[in-house]
Amino acid sequence: MKKYTIKEVAELLNLSAYTLRYYDEIGVLSPKRANNGYRYYSEVDLFSLKYIEVMKYANFSLTEIKLFSDYKQSGVDHEQNVIKLLESKKRQYQEKIENFQTLITLLDKTLSIENQCTDEDARNEANALVLGLFDRIKGEQS
Repeated sequence: MKKYTIKEVAELLNLSAYTLRYYDEIGVLSPKRANNGYRYYSEVDLFSLKYIEVMKYANFSLTEIKLFSDYKQSGVDHEQNVIKLLESKKRQYQEKIENFQTLITLLDKTLSIENQCTDEDARNEANALVLGLFDRIKGEQS
């Protein structure tokens, strides 16, 4: 099985060596070390790093990612916390999807208004969409 140096991993995954060292320091991903103290990453570590980057893109904090990582490694200790976290994130994403669908409708209405310039009903609908979306977004933030 191939082992990768920190420099190779940084280049392969477009991550900085600093980021990789930080992940190791906080325990999000700790690769094996050789006798010389150098970090060597396995294929499994590369997949884990890709997973971490996907989770970060999905707005998981490093603390949340570590919780999930600890759960995957040790199992039951963190099960309830992980389930609550995942359910909460799922609800957040569902709300965001609804908001983005509303934004798409709003954009369609706005384009329609701009093309026709006279449709009062379309303006009223667009305004109602803005007000409803504003209330939902502010509700999420509080």
